[in-house]
Amino acid sequence: NCCELKGYIARCRFFVGARTHATIAAYSTCVPTLVVGYSVKSRGIAQDLFGTDKGYVLPVQELNNKDDLNVSFQRILDQEQEQRNRLTEVMSNYKKLAASAANYILLNNLRKWKMIQRKAGTLLSFAHIIITNTICLFYTPYMLRMMGQSEYGLYGTASSIISYLTILNFGIGGAYIRFNAKARATGDRLSLIHI
Repeated sequence: NCCELKGYIARCRFFVGARTHATIAAYSTCVPTLVVGYSVKSRGIAQDLFGTDKGYVLPVQELNNKDDLNVSFQRILDQEQEQRNRLTEVMSNYKKLAASAANYILLNNLRKWKMIQRKAGTLLSFAHIIITNTICLFYTPYMLRMMGQSEYGLYGTASSIISYLTILNFGIGGAYIRFNAKARATGDRLSLIHI
């Protein structure tokens, strides 16, 4: 597992690596590192951290004789404390930047999710209107056939009276839903108790 591997790397006094994520693990735990680089990424990371890649990255294309790796490692060995101090200095800032990037991604995804919820809510509202009206188109002729005109008229009158009686709740149901949702969203426990 990657956390376990990073733990092993963090316990090293030095690290010599070719894989980008392994060397990043070493850098992030302030272990002096020599990168045997095979891509431009390794040079860019070293330039970001130290201002230069010279002495920190040994490109594989420049490995011409058997002593090249030893010479580069000796340079890292001689600059051990200097490199460790530099990594300690810059890593705290990198960690803050990474945390702020994570927060930005989280907030951005939350905004997208809210937008999706609004769109879904709008579509569901339209679907409800369409389905209700469609049902009424088929329901009314069916009820007329089943009940007859006089009974259907009585049914319609009773439905209208019941509908008018719902006005007597003075919108308390809707108000309850609104203020309950608002209190829960803001974490206002006192308002929840009073509702």
